[in-house]
Amino acid sequence: MALLHWSPNLSVGIDFMDNDHKQLMLLINDLHHAVGGGSATEIVTEKMDKLIDFAQRHFTREEKEMEKSNYHWFEHHKRIHEALIEEIVELRQEFVTGGIEIGPETTDFLESWIVSHILESDKHLGGFLQGRSSR
Repeated sequence: MALLHWSPNLSVGIDFMDNDHKQLMLLINDLHHAVGGGSATEIVTEKMDKLIDFAQRHFTREEKEMEKSNYHWFEHHKRIHEALIEEIVELRQEFVTGGIEIGPETTDFLESWIVSHILESDKHLGGFLQGRSSR
């Protein structure tokens, strides 16, 4: 069973963002299944690497749009992105070195983070970008 499910209320109205958010949810679900299924360290690490890589690419795309449109919350939004990447990279490193286990609390955190980020920050950005494109 998947941890995250896409629903229309998560749409920000910008296709590339919605598509990226769907992909991020799939990657979090993959990590959730790997952790829940007791997968080997290498598999969990691979899932985390894919999530980190895609999240960085997504954030870069969003940040380019924010800069291009002179989004007034750009610096704040970018700091939120940086903090998440930093946290996931740190979790991955601690997991690889044996300092922590990656468990349901990690995927619960990621689930909560992506949903709240979409609903709080990205919905605002999506509305701003839609307003800019209609002018």
